[in-house]
Parts: sequence; C-alpha cells; structure tokens
Amino acid sequence: MIQMLLLDEICNAFSVIIDLAGERTYEHSKRTAYIGARLGELLGASTEACFFGGLLHDIGASGELNIYGLRDIHSQRQLIYDHAEIGANILSDLPYLKSLSNIIKFHHEHYNGTGPFKLKHHEIPLESKIINLADHLDLLLNGKNVSINLRSEIFDWVLYNSGKIICPKVKDAFFEIAKAEQFWLDLDARNLDYSLNRVKPKPVYISFTDFEKMAKAFSRIIDIKSKFTHQHSLNLHLLSHQVATFLGYDELKTKKISIAAYLHDIGKVMVPSSILEKPTSLTPKEYAIMRQHSYYTKKILQQINGLEDIAQWAGNHHEKLNGTGYPEGLTALSEEEQLIAIADIYAALIEDRPYRKNMSHQQAVQILKSMVSRGEFDQDIFSKFHNIIAEKTA
Repeated sequence: MIQMLLLDEICNAFSVIIDLAGERTYEHSKRTAYIGARLGELLGASTEACFFGGLLHDIGASGELNIYGLRDIHSQRQLIYDHAEIGANILSDLPYLKSLSNIIKFHHEHYNGTGPFKLKHHEIPLESKIINLADHLDLLLNGKNVSINLRSEIFDWVLYNSGKIICPKVKDAFFEIAKAEQFWLDLDARNLDYSLNRVKPKPVYISFTDFEKMAKAFSRIIDIKSKFTHQHSLNLHLLSHQVATFLGYDELKTKKISIAAYLHDIGKVMVPSSILEKPTSLTPKEYAIMRQHSYYTKKILQQINGLEDIAQWAGNHHEKLNGTGYPEGLTALSEEEQLIAIADIYAALIEDRPYRKNMSHQQAVQILKSMVSRGEFDQDIFSKFHNIIAEKTA
C-alpha cells in the first residue's frame, strides 16, 4: 500500500514554522484558520480555502522578511504588499495548494479599494475578505485573555472598519458567531487544537512525491533566515539523494531521505537571526539556544502521521554514537540517521559561515575521519559516504 500523508496535519505543523520564522506571535496562523473556517462556513465560502489559507496566509512573511515583526508586516504598506505577493508565488508552486495563491495575494485588500492591489468590493475573493478579518481579529487579540472589555474593543473596531477595510457581509457573519461564548473559548490557547480539529475540512491525502515539493519550499524559508545558509538544505538534499541512490535505497526511502535533508533544520525557526548571523563565536548561552533547533525539528515533524522515520532521521542530525551529541545524547543511531548527520557536517564545512570561510573537500574529510576515530560515527557507514563523495570530487 502506498503511504499517504494528511494535508491538514502538514499545514498545521508548517504554520508553526511560519509563525516562528520571524520570532512572532505563536499560533497566530492557527487562530486565523479557526476564525476563517467558522466565517467561511456561515458565508458559504470554501471552508477548505479559509482553513488552509488561514494556516498559510503569512507564508510570504517568512524567509527574507523574517526580520520584521508581526505588527510591521501588517502595518507597513510595502511589507503588506511584499508578503502577499511572495506568499502567492510560493503557493502557486505547491501541490494541492495552488488554488490558494490568489486568495493569499489579496488577503490584505480593503473593501473600499485602498489596499495594496487596489481591488474593491466584488473584485476581492470572498475567502480573501474572510481571512482579512480573521487575521485582523487575531492581531487585536494579541495573545491576551479575552476579557469583556477586549471583546468590546474588537466589536468597536470591526464596526468602525466595516465598509472600509472589512466587507460588511463578513462583519455581519462575525457578529453572528461572536454571540456565543464558545467562539471566544475556542480561541484560548488551551483549547485551540481541539477547536481546529472540529472545523478542519474533510481529509485530503497527499503522496510523498508531492510532500517532497512542499518540503523544498519550506526549507527555503528556514535557510534564508541567514545569508550563510541560503542553500544549505538544498545542498544537503542533493548530497543525501546521491548517497541514497548509490546505496540502492528504494524510491520511497530515497524520497524520505531527501525530505529529511530538506527539513532537518526547520527547528531553526526558534533561533533568533542575531545568533544565526553572528560573525564571531557564540557565547555559551547563545550556543545553548542554537543547540535546541534539532529538538524542535523532531517536535514539528512528529506532528505529521507518517513522518515518524523522517522525524528521527532529521531530528537526530546532531547526535553521535558515543553519546556526545544533542539534544538527547543518544548512543544508538541507524544508518540513515548517521548518513544525514555526516552529510550535514560535510555540507556545512564546505560552505561559508559568518565566523569562517569554507573548507576544502580534503579538510572536511579529515575532520570527519577524526570524528569517526573518536567513536562519533560508524567506520563502515562513513566509508560508504566517503566513497561516494570521493567519486564525486575526483
């Protein structure tokens, strides 16, 4: 039986990457998706588009725009335009999500035509209007407990902006769903995953081939946080794919190795850009923060059923056989885990970093041989890797 993955689990997990890539408000995308799905159902819009669009609406605000805060990208006109345009372009290349491209492109349009693309009234897709209000509502909530006073402020803001930023029909739907206490309780961080589960659309299953394309897109969001790692995950993918092919792994296993390579550093969404870009050695405190990224890589990937082995291969890329690795200090690692770890070290050594220039192939191999001699990696597994890269560089 061909293994398949659930699209809602993928988008849910990736929404964490989007929210944290710019060190922004945690679960902003999830709350936008929940509000959007509720409004969409009442207004007869595509609940799938409102749900998935809510989870991914800020995908264009990650990557090169990650240095800006959530408020900045929602208030500075050029940043509003840029992240909507970039998000639309990213989604236009993703399987199953291409239909969201225009919805995300126009999710900051104002009903009166004063938005970045100057669309107005019926020119704006209904789902874009819905995500626009859902997005603004969560900005107004700002992670606070929903007090009666805050609700009143939100109602006043929506009323004032109806016919200006907000579509009056969408405003009416909001006031309808906001009557119930359940709506506000559903937005509480303690209840949010339960709430999302209730409104998620019917299951959509995707193949590992399609997921590999998504993984490539999301790896770019991570790598571009630093100009020194802008191609690291792609380089690791190419190297790992070559190794897997040489070793005769079957097609599915080779795809999984490629996906693990693309996503091995997604936990770096938790690491501030100031640390990733620091031109000198990290302090002990900064290094401790940097080391956390592999823990979060595994945590994010384990949220997607079917990625159990990929989560291990990717999340353990800094573990060592002698127990000196992190974050778990493991002493048993599979061939796949070691190959990803070895390839990651090799790729990093031959790339520029803020604190050093790239090393030569020979220098990188010598460092890896020293690590093998210390018991960090298995000699036979390293020999397989070495034979492949030696042939490649010959």
